[in-house]
Amino acid sequence: MAFSSDLSIVTRDHSVGGSYLGCEPMGLFWSQQPAPGSREGLRLKKQNVETPFVTLVSLLEGHVSPSEGPTTELAATTIERWYMAPGVQRTEIRQDSLVATLFLPPGPGPFPGMLDMWGFGGGLSEYRSVLFASRGYASLSLTYKDHKDLPGPRESMNVGDSYFRSAFQFLRNHHQVCADRVGIIGFSFGVYLSLRIASQTGVNVRLILSSSKTRV
Repeated sequence: MAFSSDLSIVTRDHSVGGSYLGCEPMGLFWSQQPAPGSREGLRLKKQNVETPFVTLVSLLEGHVSPSEGPTTELAATTIERWYMAPGVQRTEIRQDSLVATLFLPPGPGPFPGMLDMWGFGGGLSEYRSVLFASRGYASLSLTYKDHKDLPGPRESMNVGDSYFRSAFQFLRNHHQVCADRVGIIGFSFGVYLSLRIASQTGVNVRLILSSSKTRV
């Protein structure tokens, strides 16, 4: 059996077991699960979006699961999956009290924009924003809790409506952004914040997207 480094076999042959069934070209990636014995609740999140995800794909003898122990490896290949497309610009934003990262697509623009906010777990997650930029959207990933550059205790939220209004206006006023084509995407508590920004802070939001699950 030939083992192609482009994994073209999964575009034509159906899986009959494992973590997904049927013909799924990206099934080996979106159906990944934590290794047996891992802590519950783990998420596969890219921390440094300027480097690729490196995945080792092995072809094993027989039909086995990780819990069955070692088996013979017939072939293996390494695959790199990039989040940041060539030419995308990444800029850390630390001005007007904002703590964020701006991603701009290649070229002069202007581009439609997305303000990107995650849940109450805090921190600054960039992998969704860089995917937006890789597909032609200027995107501002904004943190509002649990970050060393934010004021106050990290375990609490210490910013208010003016903080989020400033973030939206910062993106809207950028010279490479279409001022009348700026939306907001939120995950978990970020969904509430998205609706609050649009309804109570006096900004003109073109689009609101809510996300409960993110597959990357």
